[in-house]
Amino acid sequence: MATDDLVALVERLDSPALGICLDPANVVARLERPRDCVEAAAALTRNVHVKDFAFARQPGWVGFTYGGAPMGTGCTTIRTCCAPCDRASAASTRSSSTG
Repeated sequence: MATDDLVALVERLDSPALGICLDPANVVARLERPRDCVEAAAALTRNVHVKDFAFARQPGWVGFTYGGAPMGTGCTTIRTCCAPCDRASAASTRSSSTG
């Protein structure tokens, strides 16, 4: 589901028991930018799954692969994932993954 669609759904349901479990690295598969996702969903985010990702070329391949990476070694940062949620004063709990 696109980030904008998810935000619209949670807003439409308008329940204090419902929020977003944000995983900014997953939106890359939808060709969305993680920073845009976090900014759009920050006010409704209740949990942030912090993980990093990287693109890599494979020998003999055209194009690239996308995969998990240890936090701080890939394309995102904890600040990118969490700062917008903190600014929005969302009730957030953070969990992390290395891949």
